[in-house]
Amino acid sequence: TLAAPAPNVALEPCSAFGGARALCGTLAVPEDPAAPRGRMIDLAITVLPATGPEADHRSDPIFGLHGGPGAAARYLAPVFANLPLRATRDVVLVDQRGTGRSNGMVCGTEDAAEWMLLGLRFDFDPSACPEFHADPTLYTTPIAMDDLDRVREAMGYERINLWGGSYGARAALVYLRRHPERVRSVVLDGVAPPSLKVPAEFPRTSQAALDLLLEDCAQDPACAARGDVAALLDGTLARLERAPTEVTVPFPGERDPVTVPFGRLEMASSVLYALYNPFTSAALPAAIQAAHEGIYEALASLGATFAAALRPTFSIGMSLSVLCAEDVPYFTEAEMDADARGTFLGEDFANGLHEACADWPSGSVPVGYHEAVMSDIPTLLLSGEGDPVTPPGFAEEAAASLSSSLHLIFPEMGHGQTPSPCGAAVVSAFYRSGSVDGLDTSCVTNVRRPSFTR
Repeated sequence: TLAAPAPNVALEPCSAFGGARALCGTLAVPEDPAAPRGRMIDLAITVLPATGPEADHRSDPIFGLHGGPGAAARYLAPVFANLPLRATRDVVLVDQRGTGRSNGMVCGTEDAAEWMLLGLRFDFDPSACPEFHADPTLYTTPIAMDDLDRVREAMGYERINLWGGSYGARAALVYLRRHPERVRSVVLDGVAPPSLKVPAEFPRTSQAALDLLLEDCAQDPACAARGDVAALLDGTLARLERAPTEVTVPFPGERDPVTVPFGRLEMASSVLYALYNPFTSAALPAAIQAAHEGIYEALASLGATFAAALRPTFSIGMSLSVLCAEDVPYFTEAEMDADARGTFLGEDFANGLHEACADWPSGSVPVGYHEAVMSDIPTLLLSGEGDPVTPPGFAEEAAASLSSSLHLIFPEMGHGQTPSPCGAAVVSAFYRSGSVDGLDTSCVTNVRRPSFTR
């Protein structure tokens, strides 16, 4: 029998994303915290109750925060469903305001080809968004983290443990700054510090991840036999810039394949998304060689797989509300172009964001929002050595002001370590002890990328 942990939130049995048994409910909060008698929105809550015989549903749970920005927390359920920590602790997943079933601000279309191009071009068009029952200026991270604390209070938890992945790591740091007395411990997986301006630094960080991959490729005889993969990539990107083509590839979840334009930007973005995952990055040199020979399907399929994973989880409106308030105003297109020069992503990547934000009602963030978060709460930071968007240097920056922290770098890995066997073991042990002292991290030294595709 699932035990209901919430005294002031009505929860009913449900199936979490991925099929795990769960409890689901909602909590109504003011859309505008400054107008508590105004419009209310429901926050969707999914609880994965602890499964062990000694489970204490009143103890401090784990609250999971998803990335994007724009992904709903409910889709994190598979990350936590089989972790060892589930034996003793509940996991609480609250769809952040503007995502999922928390007044989700979904824009665009369900058309697979359009979704694929959206992901490959990083080009959000506000005109594709419907008339929301929402004020987009009120869907920023600080307001959302105050929502999270309302959920904590309503569910009767004195303190909670935080888990944040990618943008969710930034959100966790914002919660830590605003509600430090309510936090027992924190895991940041793929750290986006408050200073990061998304996506201004992606061309530089993804180039570093690609360079690392190609260095490894040069040390592998079969991969090295492909020749100068960097030169093959540069030549293919230049050819596609002169003469874009079309590709037809399977799209996961769709019966029929999709056909999309495929030019320089689409190929470069496919490379970026392949670098997220060690299995797809291991296939990247072979896919680049095939693309150089005019066979683009392998590389385009990597982009299609990423877009298919994005489609059910992502709320473009919420993403714009966050990016247009917290990131885009703090860098210019000229600055981004300068940083992107000479990278495979190039100077056109995401330049449409400034235009999109000019048409999007933008909120604001508190003074000092981009400054480092200072805390002595035990914090475990996880990085993939080859992460193309939140590399280890970002975690080092965040850890510098977290006095009780430990930063682990997973060799050759990409974006997100908790789902791996080693990551799951270390994270579970950390939450059990609530301290970074004496943590067994020996498995990290044995982590390696899968063998390059032959």
